[in-house]
Amino acid sequence: MRDLAETSMTNTKNTNTQQSQGDASSSRNDEWRKVQLENEELRRKIEQLESVVHAKSFDIAHIKAIVEPFSGEGTLRVETWIGKLEEAFRVLKLNKAQQLVAVCALLTETAAVFRGTVQFKDYDDFKAKLLEEFQGHQQCSDEGIVQKLRSHKLKGVNVLKYVLEMITIAKGHNIAEVDLVDIIIDGLQDTSHVVVMLYGAKTIAELKSLLPRYNKRRDNATIGYTSNTTSKSTDKYF
Repeated sequence: MRDLAETSMTNTKNTNTQQSQGDASSSRNDEWRKVQLENEELRRKIEQLESVVHAKSFDIAHIKAIVEPFSGEGTLRVETWIGKLEEAFRVLKLNKAQQLVAVCALLTETAAVFRGTVQFKDYDDFKAKLLEEFQGHQQCSDEGIVQKLRSHKLKGVNVLKYVLEMITIAKGHNIAEVDLVDIIIDGLQDTSHVVVMLYGAKTIAELKSLLPRYNKRRDNATIGYTSNTTSKSTDKYF
């Protein structure tokens, strides 16, 4: 009888211990869930504050400093321009409302007129309409671009500026890089022996790497030519 009582007491203690452990575990779970909810709420408030601060700091001048305006009249393809625009959006972390303001502010000439002829509900809707309109009107053939490139020559002495202008004209068009390099070299209109050093370039990167040395040798050749010309001119009087 005594053993039975002791067994009963032991079972009761075990039950109480298990119940106490279960209550403690449940309490810890409740605390953990509470901490998680508090963290989620705190994260949400931080995101809201960041959004407000960023919205206040947004200035259309920021996007204009990165992306040139789009007129719809040049050789720049609308899909190429939108790609550059959306890359700037990612850098500046603009929301959809800010993106719509930015794209509208960057349209000029024909593209600006088009903006006033259509209705749109958000940036994505306007982007689709912009692509639909100007992809059809900007089918400039690759042959036409090649002709434009060949007619664009170096003016002055800023060779790097000229090269960058040529790259901009060719951007988005199906022109082999090696052909573009050859056209750029031809456009330098350099009849001296110095230009030969550029002929080995097959990529724009290779061509750019040669420009500092080319500029230096070109300047030296020009100085030497001027010096020789002056000397010959002076010799006539003696």
